This record gives sequence, C-alpha cells and structure tokens, in this order.
Amino acid sequence: RRPTVFAGALSSYVDLRSLAIQVVSEEFQLYVEKKNVIDTSEDTVVDISLHGKDGVLTQVQMPLALLQSSCVLLSIWSEDKKNDRDSAYIEDLVAILMKSRESEENNINQTDEIEDIGGLASAKCVKTKRSVIPVESWVMLAKSRSDFIAKRAALAAPTTFLPRLLLCSGLPRASLFTMIHRLGKLGEKAVDRDKTFTQLLVPSASSEWDLGRLGHRREVTRKLFGRICAYSRMYNLVEVDAEDAISFSFVEWLSNMCLSSQKSTKMKVKKPKVAPAAIFASIESAKSLFDKLPTNTPDCNEIATVTQMDADTSDMTIFVEFKNKEVILPPNSIAEAESIEDFLRHTFEDNKPDTLDEWLSRTFLDQALPVKRKRGQKVKVTPALGNEELSFLLLQSYIQLERKVEGIASTLVKWIPKLTSSHGSPKLWRILFADGQKPAFMWDNLASRCFQIWNHEHMAECRQWMLSEDTKETLDLVKVVRFLIQASSFTAIHIESFEDLPVAVEDSTWGRTEETVRRATGIALDCLLSQDSEKRLRSRSDPPECLVLLLLISRLGRNQVQFVSRAIGKRLENDSNQGRCMLLLSLLRIYTYFPLSMNLGAAVLRSNLMEAVEVSADDWLCWRSPLDDSMQDMLETALSNMTSQRSIQTLIDTAKKHPLLLLRKLNQIENILEKDAAVVHSQVAGEKVGLIIGQGLNEPLSASASGHKMRLSVKHWGYSYREHVWWTILDVLSAVPNEVIFQCGLKMGVLDLLGVYLRLVLVQSQLRTKIDRLAKLKERLSEFLGKFKSANPKAFDLWMASSNSGLPSLGATRNILVGCGFLSHQQAMESVKKTYNIS
Repeated sequence: RRPTVFAGALSSYVDLRSLAIQVVSEEFQLYVEKKNVIDTSEDTVVDISLHGKDGVLTQVQMPLALLQSSCVLLSIWSEDKKNDRDSAYIEDLVAILMKSRESEENNINQTDEIEDIGGLASAKCVKTKRSVIPVESWVMLAKSRSDFIAKRAALAAPTTFLPRLLLCSGLPRASLFTMIHRLGKLGEKAVDRDKTFTQLLVPSASSEWDLGRLGHRREVTRKLFGRICAYSRMYNLVEVDAEDAISFSFVEWLSNMCLSSQKSTKMKVKKPKVAPAAIFASIESAKSLFDKLPTNTPDCNEIATVTQMDADTSDMTIFVEFKNKEVILPPNSIAEAESIEDFLRHTFEDNKPDTLDEWLSRTFLDQALPVKRKRGQKVKVTPALGNEELSFLLLQSYIQLERKVEGIASTLVKWIPKLTSSHGSPKLWRILFADGQKPAFMWDNLASRCFQIWNHEHMAECRQWMLSEDTKETLDLVKVVRFLIQASSFTAIHIESFEDLPVAVEDSTWGRTEETVRRATGIALDCLLSQDSEKRLRSRSDPPECLVLLLLISRLGRNQVQFVSRAIGKRLENDSNQGRCMLLLSLLRIYTYFPLSMNLGAAVLRSNLMEAVEVSADDWLCWRSPLDDSMQDMLETALSNMTSQRSIQTLIDTAKKHPLLLLRKLNQIENILEKDAAVVHSQVAGEKVGLIIGQGLNEPLSASASGHKMRLSVKHWGYSYREHVWWTILDVLSAVPNEVIFQCGLKMGVLDLLGVYLRLVLVQSQLRTKIDRLAKLKERLSEFLGKFKSANPKAFDLWMASSNSGLPSLGATRNILVGCGFLSHQQAMESVKKTYNIS
C-alpha cells in the first residue's frame, strides 16, 4: 500500500533487496509454469497475460501483492549493480512483464509492439475486471534508475497514462523520448489527430491520473507543454541526433493548442492583422521548435509584437533557468586540474548529472590497460588528480551552487563513496562532517553511504583525524558519533551473553590512550546535551547514538569506564535540570552494563547513581545487566531447602557491594514470599524442611455429611511458611545501606515487600502452632522497621497512613501494625494526629 516506503527500505539494504528479487522471480516462474494454484474467490487475485520464453502469451492468475512487489523491484534496479544473479533475475522479470532485451536494440520507430496488451498492462482483477496497476506504479517504473527498464515501461504503459507520465519530474532521457515518440506516432497513424490527442486530455481521462483536479483541457495542455519545455532545457533537445528520428507530432499539437487558447488583450488602438508566428505556423522538426521557442517576452506595448503563451512555471528544484552558455567538453585526462574545475563548475551550474555521471564512469571505471614497454625504457609519469582531491572538488562545487538540485546530489551520493573508498584527506572530511550543510537529508545519505564503503584503513585515518587535538572545526556531532560507532566494528549493544565477548583488533586499539578517550567522550556528551534524547535514554532497546558511543568506550576496559563516569560527573556539576536528567540516565546505563568496572568507592558517584535511580526507577527495572543471571541463581540457592550459610553470605556480600542491582530483584522476591505462604494441597517430603504450619484456634471443626461425622481444618494464605526463607530475605535487605534501601528502594518495591511480611505476621498471630517461632521473625522485622523510621521518618509516616493492598478492609497500615503488636494504640493515635495536623 506504500510502494515508495517499500522502495526506500529495499534500496538501503542490499542483501534484503537481493533476497526479495530472488523470491519474486522464482514465484513468477512457478506461476508461469502453472505449478502454483491460487484461490480465485479472493479480492486480491489478478488475471494477467505473461510472456513466456518462446514469446507466447500465457494467461496466469496470481496474487496482486506479487505483481506490486515486482513493480517496486524494477523501479529501484540500477544498471551499475554488478551482481550477475540479480541481473539475471531482473532480466527474467522484464521479459515476463514487459519486453525482451532484443527488442530494445531495434530502432525506436518500430511501434508495432507498442500496443501489446500483454504484461503489466493486461493485469486485471478477477472479480471486477478492472486494471490493477495504478498510475503510481507506472510513474515509478518510468522513473526507474535503469534506462533500459524506464524505456520498457514507457513502451508498455497504457496510452491514456502517457500524458500523466510526461507531467512527472525527474524522468530519465530514455523514457522521455520514448513517450514523446509513442504519442507522436499515435497522432501520425490516427485519421483525426486533433480528436485523438484531445481524448487523452479531457477531464474524464485525467481523472484517472491520481493528481486531483487539474482543470479543463486547456489548462492541462499548458501545464503539459510547460513541463516538456523544461525537459527540453535540461536534456538539450536541440541537440537530438538525426538518427534518433523522434516524432514530435504531439509536441507540435500542444504548441498549436497553447497558441490558439491565448486570450486577446483589449487595446484602444485597432489591432492590425498579423500572420501567426513562424514557430507555431509550421514545424518541420524538433530542432525548429526548441530553437525558436521564446524564453523572455520583450517589453513592448504593441500587441502585434507580443506573443503570449502560458506555460508551467514549476518551482521544482530540478528545473533551473535556461542559460545559453558555451558548451564545455569533458576533460580527456584527470591530470588537467584546471579543465576539471571548469568542467565541474559548468556542469553543476547547467544541471547536467548525466554528463557528469558519464564522464566519471568513463574515467574511473573504464580505465585503459597500461601500455607494454621495452626493458630499460623510461616512462614519463604524468601527475594525476587523486580521487580524494576530485571528491573534494565535487563537494566544493555542490556547496557553491545557489540551488541544490536533486540530480547532481544523486550523482554525488553514487560516486564520492566509490572514489574515496581507500583514502581521504582532511579537507574532504571537513566538508563531509561540517555542521549546517543543506539539504540535510542529502548529506546524511552521503555520509551513511561512505561509512558503508570505506575500507578499514580509511576509517582508521578519518577517526585518528577526528579524535586528534588539531581538529578545531565545528563538526556535525550526530554524523561524527555515527561514524565513530561504525568505525568501532561493534555492531550491537544488546547481546545474548556477556561472557567471553571477543574484541576486534581495531576496536581494542583506538581507545587505549587518554587523549582519544577524552576526545571521544567529549564528542558523545556534547551530542547528548545538544538533543532532547530523554525518551530514548529511558528505552531498553532504542538508545541514542551518543549513548551507544559511551558504551563502546566503556566496553574497552575498567579505566575507560572510570574515565567516562568522571567526565559525566564533571558535567553534572554545571548542567541544567534537563541536561542533568540525561547525564544521570547515561551514567546509570553505564553502571548497569559494566557494574564490576565502576569505582563505587567515590561518594559523589554513589550519590549520582542513587539520584539517577530515583529519576528513572520504573524504566531502570527493564534494563539488562550482566549480574542479573548470577543474582537470580544466588537467590534461588539461598532460598532453597538445600541452602547453606556460605550461599547466604555470598548474597549478603553482593547486597553490600551492589545494592542498587539487588533492589531490582524486589519484585521477584515478593513473588517468592507470596508463593511460599500460599496453600499447597500436597507437600513433597523435601519441601517440609523448616515448614511452619499453623491451625485456627477453634479447629478442628466438626461437620456431618450423609450421616457421618468428620473433622475439618480450614486453610488459606499464611497458614504455613518456610521460616528460613523469610529470615534470609530480611537479613539480605538489612545488609543494604539504609540510605539506599529507604530512599531508592521505596520506588522499587520495598513497601510492597513489607506489606507481605505484615500480612503473614497478622495471620500467624491468630493461629496456634506446635512450636511458637513467630516471635523471632517479629523481632527481626521490628528491627528493620526501626531502621526505616530513623532513616526516613517522613516516608515512614506516609507509609503508615497508606493502605495495604493485601488487607484493604483494615484501612491504613498503622492499623495492621497495631494488630501485629508493632505499634501501641497511643502511638497509632499520635500518628493519626500528625497525619491530619490535629493538636
């Protein structure tokens, strides 16, 4: 449904395009050979006549999506692609859907195949019998990057769409000449030429062009003639070779219609009878039309000397003002620096991308083989212009243009990465990475293309220049960061395993010196603070490029992690609130990924990490850390029935060293406690170790059923629990520093965990057990609550006034504390007065 988006995606990824070409071509072959059968009851089934290998049309039914995909692939195919397999597949598709390659070699005057109804033009919906190839697809095919495909599309397109295709901007020369010739031959063969051409431009026909309301036929005629005049300036139709023999009958008819539709201007003087202008009276060839076409209207009051004609004054950047300048021939040798500069200047000003592309192809792709010389014969070495110097001249000429045209830009994007694939220069890099270049999308595409094609040596040279102290220029930070990421040869941050991660050779050398690390870190932080990337900084899987660069630097070793953390700490001392938030998020991400390399002995760093957790507690829980799996294993071991004091001590030591990472597991710990106190119908022998089972004060109850008496015991959540599990979790949480657990932990689930403990104590207080072990658990929990009250009294008072999600009927948490014996009635009343400010 969005072919342009599909085409853009396939153009960016070469492997994906090759795979799509192979799949689509093989599917077509299956349908041509009738090995695939499709359900014709669906609305997306197409009936089409395809050209077989023997040239015979074969009626085939296939899905509409397959046909649309082929149109997109043909539109983005370029002749310079050197993949022989893809080229063979594309040729097969063209042979099936359009014309064979042999027919293109014939003269363009052969119009007997123009009205062939086979191929794309014959595709119709099985149900509605209407054509399924919209005008948008024909536009994409006519503007194909391959001249061969564009010409085939111009030959295969329905005649009613040809005027619409001529209204497009950016048509290649091959398809433009072909469509003009088709329409000209159509008029020559018609009995009534005016009637034939008029039917192509009436509103009923133009309504199928998908352009909205274009106006009446006269307005469409003027717009169409204006667009062809613009093409005549761009492609120099005055220089059309005689051997091409293009029929301009349709253009002659347009010019006559434009002249006849002009409105006369009322003047006081009597209008003399003047013969029509020679250009519209008789046109013998295309050259006479475009040689005598007036470009400016003279300033004169006499009606007889003024020729008025409305044309399409399109403001599109591809149509530049025609200037009659002398023709500059391409230089014959790349050693002629001055002639190359003159040629580039005139080519850019005249907007001749085809001339520039042809010269570059001839000069750099089809270089002559070296001439054999005799032994001992000296060869005169002619100094040649280097590829990087030529690339610099190309970009400099483009920057000096007042109007940046798309054709020239496309040529630069194609050639500059090829010319600079192995070597570059500082002045070339300055232009490529300069800040504020317009249009931005063109420079972004050019930089991205260069990063893909440059070899390792060139990438290393550019990186060394970029990170050197001598680079004082103002560079585009986003492009610089993307380049450094690409040059690091580390493709992804989120990986499956952090163990035995290999480091590439070039990745382990560039960040070993303090100067390069300081420069790269400064670039990443400047880029971070220049953008509003807070949303992406909070995301788990979509970090901004500047954060990726900081992670790549930190990945190089412990010293790099500490250097980056210190640099962020210095920025935190001076930045605003918005910048402070992004810096804190970056610091927390680095700590999450490299916890063992960060120096947590610095009090300022610990304070910044705690502040960062309070800023992004919810988002931080979704991030991944290399210690997550090991902490999960330690929890399972310490809370199992086969636990040991050593495993518990290991978990306590981890809570002291990395308390923030342990608090990320509070949600899982709460689930463990909930499950431990739940009712289990059958206990395995090994699961009864340390199990405390309670019974109601009035139990067992007596009951009678079918005349039989029986005893019943009621069980619900909290009637049984494993004592060592609840003790161990309290011991681990008590090992966490108070300023961490009672500040950051409040936003990570500590209060919910305390609610589970209070529920268990309240339920067990109303039961009787064989051995009263609840007193020890209450004693440890009371000590923990005392730490909470002394460390953060304000948060403790708010928690007592809040409700417990597990016991909503009891109201505030202070009521549960009274029921458990942790709080007296007098203390509860004082808490109420303090909450509601009652004296």
